[in-house]
Amino acid sequence: MLQIRTYNSGELSARQLDDQIVEFDKENMAPILAAKNMAFPEEKRRKGLENNATLHIAFDEEERIVGYLQYGPDRNDKNAIYISSVQVAPSLRNTSLFARLVLTASEDFAGKPFSRLVTNVQRHNNIAIELYRRLGFTIDKANALETSFPVYADRSVLESELIRRLNRRT
Repeated sequence: MLQIRTYNSGELSARQLDDQIVEFDKENMAPILAAKNMAFPEEKRRKGLENNATLHIAFDEEERIVGYLQYGPDRNDKNAIYISSVQVAPSLRNTSLFARLVLTASEDFAGKPFSRLVTNVQRHNNIAIELYRRLGFTIDKANALETSFPVYADRSVLESELIRRLNRRT
């Protein structure tokens, strides 16, 4: 049984989770980046964990990290929650873990004026692009950045879709 626990970015180092998250990211992203002749940006990722953010981390029965979602208020859009990083272990893809993580983050902002969830997805991460699309996010290729596409979803539509998918799996 997986457990999802919530931490703020300041707690990670004290609990020795920052190194585990960076290693987890590296294991998951290295093959995708290597296919594009890119190296995993370990120091950049470590600095990204220092941002004022919240993380929902999924642990397996042996307390290994098997997924997480890092997010906070969007700096450019006061009505949006920005997902700065998300990873799910390959063995848990096509399960409900990603949907559970996104829904948990969205529910954290219940009663607050956030109407959208936004993120960026790497142009070459076809698995993530398809997953976001299936969940109802819009992939904004017209406003592409150098290495990524902006991605967004209306919060209420997204929550309805996530709940529908989670109920279908139970």
